[in-house]
Amino acid sequence: MKRTDLLLILNLVVLLPLTLGVALAACQPMPMPAPPTALPIITATPTTPEAEPTLLVYNSVERLLAGDLLHTVTITDVQADLAGYPPDWPVVGVGTTNWIGRNGEMMPDGTAGHLHFWWADPGSPSQADVVDLAVRGPRSAVEFPFLALAIGDPATVITWTLRDVPDVHAWLEERLDADGIDLAGVQLRGEFGPVRTTVAYNIPLTGLDLSGGYVAEDVFRAGCARLWLCILGAGHLRSSLLAHRALRLGAAPLGGGGPDLRRASRAPVQPG
Repeated sequence: MKRTDLLLILNLVVLLPLTLGVALAACQPMPMPAPPTALPIITATPTTPEAEPTLLVYNSVERLLAGDLLHTVTITDVQADLAGYPPDWPVVGVGTTNWIGRNGEMMPDGTAGHLHFWWADPGSPSQADVVDLAVRGPRSAVEFPFLALAIGDPATVITWTLRDVPDVHAWLEERLDADGIDLAGVQLRGEFGPVRTTVAYNIPLTGLDLSGGYVAEDVFRAGCARLWLCILGAGHLRSSLLAHRALRLGAAPLGGGGPDLRRASRAPVQPG
């Protein structure tokens, strides 16, 4: 992701070396009620005595790109899982929808008690208009075949302020490596010039052939090396993403292929 000469602020919620958990892979498809008219505020008390920074992964990148759009979770499912964390803990993530021909890019952002489900709409005039699917969407129901959320402790937040950095992505990779941060949720805030974007719009049930990279025009619109890092055109940008290593990690099914894997217990994960 490249930028011009304006101010950029990065907030990182470090997930390692603290204990990291991955919950769930595939889950049983289930119906989704219409999105609520207002974003709910979750005030539930944590269900565990001591919540820990967690990478919460629903399904895996590998299975998504292989065409698995049938095992999904809903906004209600995700909110129920987040109720086990303090409501002020920051959450960032990436994902997509199961809307064939209009999958789009998910960019969840907020806190465990107040999470926005930002979605870049490939069917919009700009091919990247952003709406909060918890409030409204182009269809009455939405399900997520892949969603990865970094849930962090506010005490571990690191803030970096950048100015006049020609390539933010390259700078971030170098800084993470230099500081020994293997896994983190990353939030970018700043003023950008033109930003090249990629929005997935047609992930087929037959899967994708990515041997030539993310260049298939019948799957992706516009062009960028890392589709999950690309968010919207020009102007003010407020986005969220997971650091590159988080996405390479993926989540294998826990405990086999039963119908209730979404409620499987968390398992320790080594950084990939």
